[in-house]
Amino acid sequence: MILADLTDEKLVENIQDEEGDYRDDSINLLLNRHELLCMKMLNRYKHVISSGCQYQYDDLSSNLISIVYESSKSYKPGVSKYATWLANQVRYKCLNTIKDESKVIHLDKFVDEESFNHITESLSIEKKEGNEFKEQSDQTLKILSKFKDKRIFKIFKLRYFEGDTIMKWSDVGRKVGLCSQAVKNLHDKSLKLLRSKLESESFLDVV
Repeated sequence: MILADLTDEKLVENIQDEEGDYRDDSINLLLNRHELLCMKMLNRYKHVISSGCQYQYDDLSSNLISIVYESSKSYKPGVSKYATWLANQVRYKCLNTIKDESKVIHLDKFVDEESFNHITESLSIEKKEGNEFKEQSDQTLKILSKFKDKRIFKIFKLRYFEGDTIMKWSDVGRKVGLCSQAVKNLHDKSLKLLRSKLESESFLDVV
């Protein structure tokens, strides 16, 4: 058997075979095939994960082979392509790391919309699993409610804190009564101020 000629799905079968002779070689081959895909997904979340604990990111990146193994064991043929399944498993690992490290990855680490998106993406998963992140989200909404321009609170609440996914700009715009670009401009203008207020327990509203 020439393993390099096998499809991802056949290699997964080797890994799922507890008595098979090709498990380790199949895991290593899948990692070699998809390492760039895994790192691309991991690096999407690098900034937020590293802002809390650098070792958490290093641990994830150095243990991709374990993620490949776990993903292969849980993979069910026909649900999706293996590469898609693996990428999603890396994503879930990142989001769960963000969630688990919520005590050290504070909201005052937000430096841009991408970071905010990743934190609130983990919050969406947290809504299904518990309320450990509730304190930080409540803190954010409390600060936003103090802004003079009440549209800011509504924009952030609609986009990040309602439903299980981040709301599209166009949908936020329709609900707020603004065009998508105007909503995004107001959001971006407020993000830096939000970060500065999250860094301080006392603040004056200047918006």
